[in-house]
Amino acid sequence: MIAHPLVRAATATLQIAESLQVIGVKAPIGTHNGTFHCDEALACGLLKLLPDFSESGILRSRNDELLKECEVVVDVGGVFDASKLRFDHHQRSFDTKFDDTKSTKLSSAGLVYLHFGKRIINEIAKFHKVEMDDDSTNKIYNKVYDSFIEHIDGIDNGVPAFTGDKNYDVSTSLSARVGRLNPQWNQEFTRKSEKIEYTSK
Repeated sequence: MIAHPLVRAATATLQIAESLQVIGVKAPIGTHNGTFHCDEALACGLLKLLPDFSESGILRSRNDELLKECEVVVDVGGVFDASKLRFDHHQRSFDTKFDDTKSTKLSSAGLVYLHFGKRIINEIAKFHKVEMDDDSTNKIYNKVYDSFIEHIDGIDNGVPAFTGDKNYDVSTSLSARVGRLNPQWNQEFTRKSEKIEYTSK
């Protein structure tokens, strides 16, 4: 299988530094330093799926002067302003959700997906030479949020999956991860014993 070049850009080892001199680019993606979390890691990966940011390095800092030099900033800075490419969700007044049907506040991943998700879907479709109409794009956009992104938003914001009623879909589990090591229904059962040994280590 040939990997999508934008997927490679998002999943390859990222150029990460804590100073603009080290990173060597004028306007990188900015996020906070210290302990990292799933939401800003995914936010950066989503951004790097776009041609605009596929070659961008990542600056990890809480220094406002350094963050001002970044073209886009996620999960730090105390500002949510999509027009300025600032995607933080830690403000006390922050209450943005994916749509009116949701109760889960967005994390930085959700904010980036809210504003760039349809472009990302269309970039991937274009690479695979799949024609997408607006209806198909919208359906995929909503499905990916429901089945994947919202889970990350919920965890980052301290929202449990269940409080009596279900708050959001849980998109993965240990059982699911082990199950995915099995061949698909239309694949040969090759090296199966090695995979079983792997899960037992």
